[in-house]
Amino acid sequence: MLPIVDADGHLDERPEEIIQYLDAPLTGEDIIPRGHGLFPSWQATENRARVFLVGEQHSPYRLDPTPDKWLDFADRAGIEQAVIYPTDALAFGMCEDPDLANYLARAYNSWAVDKYTKLSPRLQCVALLPLQNVPAAVKEVRRVREELGMVAGLLPATGLRQPLGDKSFWPVYEEAERVGLFLGCHGGHLNRGRELMTGLKSAKVIIHHPVGQMVEVASMMFEGVFEAFPKLKVGYLEAGAGWVPFMLDRMDEKWSPGRGPLKKKPSDYVRDGAIYFSAEPYEHALPLTIEMIGADHLFLASDFPHETDDAGFIANLDHWRNLTSLSESDHRKILSETARKAYSLEPIAVAA
Repeated sequence: MLPIVDADGHLDERPEEIIQYLDAPLTGEDIIPRGHGLFPSWQATENRARVFLVGEQHSPYRLDPTPDKWLDFADRAGIEQAVIYPTDALAFGMCEDPDLANYLARAYNSWAVDKYTKLSPRLQCVALLPLQNVPAAVKEVRRVREELGMVAGLLPATGLRQPLGDKSFWPVYEEAERVGLFLGCHGGHLNRGRELMTGLKSAKVIIHHPVGQMVEVASMMFEGVFEAFPKLKVGYLEAGAGWVPFMLDRMDEKWSPGRGPLKKKPSDYVRDGAIYFSAEPYEHALPLTIEMIGADHLFLASDFPHETDDAGFIANLDHWRNLTSLSESDHRKILSETARKAYSLEPIAVAA
């Protein structure tokens, strides 16, 4: 069986456990009285309920989200390692208080490592970074990489008051490049302009991830992030890769030599740099995307445990394993090698 490194799975947060990791004075049960959560959760509640309304089931992990159940799924699905993003906290950019954001990020990160990664190094959690408080975010980049050993930090593609290319965030990018922390740009439950799509419920689900990624990759590219930090590792997740050729063509068209901070075409920064995208096996544009940027910029993302049951996730992973339209080299890169390189992961021997 071909090894799989899952570049984008998810965990369900447990606020009653995370609050135990909060620094003083935010300690004790009073921080979430009457069932209030730690992160924006209404859209997540809606997403969970939708599965039952159409007569389907969630993964057992969603019904009782414990790390041993995640690891059990990884065993059954043949996943060698998984990089695990949050769920409700994908909307962490909506936290308005910069000091509170720092407390919540630190507590979440310590909890995630204790509960998941210490159970098994096959489960690598992604850190929250309090971008609302840039000096604190720089310190947290250093802490999660050098003290906690985390492999990645979250860049929310929703909620922040400035796009990710804004120079106020550059100290975070500088430190992430220095310590080798991958930054994963991930959509959440809301996106700019969602409120304008009244009556387009299904369209919201379809487009809110890619629209958010397009906004942020254009912002980071044309503000000069990748020129200033050529070794910074950044990934754009859960939007597929079919939009990438279109977006690269658009950005190349709008680039002018000698104008702005970019010294070469945007597509060259992608091909020459450490910029990555998650892909799907059913995408008709997958061969074109590989032709344009190479399979060493593409990796597989399961999205477990969202949207379907265990059988659906395993079927999708089997689709990837059985894909015959790729060369052997490209196939291995997307299934495991690109993610290992992006997240600085060593191979782990896993019993069949």
